[in-house]
Amino acid sequence: MIYHGGALPYLHKQNLAGLLQDQCNIPVTIENDAKSAAMFIQMSLHVNFKMMQTYLGHCITFLKFSKKIV
Repeated sequence: MIYHGGALPYLHKQNLAGLLQDQCNIPVTIENDAKSAAMFIQMSLHVNFKMMQTYLGHCITFLKFSKKIV
């Protein structure tokens, strides 16, 4: 549930994950972009992974991870 749409006021009090899940017929979770970036950095420090590419597909955006090349 988005409690404050910020720069996108039409998202105020919308269940965006639920709307996308209904539209795409797949499970959907959403994270705040800044929190996602922080989680990625934390993960990359401990798991030795890095982000390689961001993909945009039909109704879904996801990240591909691969091992760091040293």
